[in-house]
Amino acid sequence: MKKNFFKALFALMCGCLMTTGFVACGSDDDDSTSNPGQEQQGGNDEEEDWGKAQNGVIEYFAKPTNLSGLQQMSANGKVMVKYLDSDGQIKEQELTGDFSKTVSLTPDQNKELHAAMMVYIEDIDSTKVSEVIGTVPMNVAVSAKAIVNFENKKNVSYNVSASSYFSFNEFDRENLSTKMSSLWREIQRNITKFGVCQLGLFDYRVGEYIYSSDKFWRTDKDE
Repeated sequence: MKKNFFKALFALMCGCLMTTGFVACGSDDDDSTSNPGQEQQGGNDEEEDWGKAQNGVIEYFAKPTNLSGLQQMSANGKVMVKYLDSDGQIKEQELTGDFSKTVSLTPDQNKELHAAMMVYIEDIDSTKVSEVIGTVPMNVAVSAKAIVNFENKKNVSYNVSASSYFSFNEFDRENLSTKMSSLWREIQRNITKFGVCQLGLFDYRVGEYIYSSDKFWRTDKDE
């Protein structure tokens, strides 16, 4: 019953193509007689069992808008990106423009494929925020493309987008002084939750089904 539930959840996630997350886009080894709709939604639980995820490859992407503004708001002048690498270790580097990185996916200790990425500012300069906020749109689009091989299904493709996202776009210069306290509460909640001001992140695992959680990156660990 539990397995059927997660299979159904998987099908729902894969069918909602406009929903943020890990979305199945089909496979290049499809049987020409199969139902395309079922292929995109993970197959019928009674007729098709993909089995467990075996391996795969993922390409991480980060595309900043007005990176210089985000850098100005950073106390150390840096916007950072970190991701899970092929060895299962977190790698980190400064974001200086559009970012892409391809890594292989192999089962971890839980026999799952694990992919995670975060773009963040370590510490916010409050003075600079009041100077820069609302002058231009500032954000980072975080996404990925993955190919996963299951026991009984090969080359299943996925599009991944940020499951947690913090944007400075909604703030404008008009009446900014009255809005700063609200903005700082949002920033502080973000920092309390993640230990840094995250601008976009995802954390996905694939075994027999797909699920996401930002707990991997969180410092408070509350769900």
